[in-house]
Amino acid sequence: MYAKCGCIGYAQTVFNKMGCRNPVSWNSIIAGFGNHGHEAKALELFEQMKELGLKPDSVTFIALLTGCNHAGLVDEGLAYFTSMNEIYGIAPDIEHFSCLIDLLGRAGRLKEAEEYIEKFPFGHDPVVLVSFLSAC
Repeated sequence: MYAKCGCIGYAQTVFNKMGCRNPVSWNSIIAGFGNHGHEAKALELFEQMKELGLKPDSVTFIALLTGCNHAGLVDEGLAYFTSMNEIYGIAPDIEHFSCLIDLLGRAGRLKEAEEYIEKFPFGHDPVVLVSFLSAC
């Protein structure tokens, strides 16, 4: 709740005081930092989560891709997108794909975005196409 309201300091305090953290709490704090301009902290928390043996889920990757998008971390975002399936066995869905197209488009990498659109079955979804067109 605090992170959604922009009170990231309070969100971090609550997270730090939690006795038992679950994937929802990890995803919430990662997304909170990523959405509010603290991408380095979001990525650091993701690494901590993995070190503790917690497996990221689909929501974790939406948070990471969104944070990378806000920060313009294109190569990092591409690496996370690729690792979803290759390392964690999570097939990207339309939300992940839209984040990727938006990330590439904002960076001016339109040809690359177009290649991904052609490569994935939901590449011609209206949400994806709007992301692509807005970048153009």
